[in-house]
Amino acid sequence: MLKKTFATMGVIVGVVLLLFLFSGDNLHLDVTTQSRLLSIKNVGSEPTIIEDIVINDRYDCSAYPNYGKMHYSDGELHKLWVNGTDQNIDINDPPETTSAEAQKLTLNVGDIHHWLVPCTSVIRAKITTDKGSATYAFSSE
Repeated sequence: MLKKTFATMGVIVGVVLLLFLFSGDNLHLDVTTQSRLLSIKNVGSEPTIIEDIVINDRYDCSAYPNYGKMHYSDGELHKLWVNGTDQNIDINDPPETTSAEAQKLTLNVGDIHHWLVPCTSVIRAKITTDKGSATYAFSSE
């Protein structure tokens, strides 16, 4: 009886692991990289909100470089980079109260957005959206 219970539990755990491994990406994003350029395209059937991106498991690869006497914290520079806030801000001026809380980037169906990554290459990108998160790996060639 006990052996049968363990065998059944083993089969259930095995099936769950297989489903997890082969379930794939449920974010419906086409994520590509070329050198230091990360591109994300929404190939799903509804808008997707990009909530966070972490490159190579390092926040310094996922933020505007902090060149010293800027008025933004490292966390704010990360949020600004993720949200695509690279226009109409002067990172040397004191931030407005809403600048680091910038509007989250929404990719409508078919939209593509590009991020220039501060690190020399993109090996891995963990992308978090309003639909969940997934990690994408890229060849180092």
